[in-house]
Amino acid sequence: MAHFKDETALPQLIRVMKDDSRPVIRGTAAWAVGKIGREQAVSILEEARMKEMDEEVLAEIEKGLQFTLETK
Repeated sequence: MAHFKDETALPQLIRVMKDDSRPVIRGTAAWAVGKIGREQAVSILEEARMKEMDEEVLAEIEKGLQFTLETK
């Protein structure tokens, strides 16, 4: 969905990024939120970055934030 920038997926992706117990799933969701790149993605990813403890997820959050910069 992220490759197609399907904005209808954002609510589910955000929920997964915040609530899933599996780091790889949270990281993938964070990447996708950034890839879709709506204006709200920056604040959502920054909030997630402040709460996340897993280094791999944090790396994917950073990638997601980079995507938001590229789309501006």
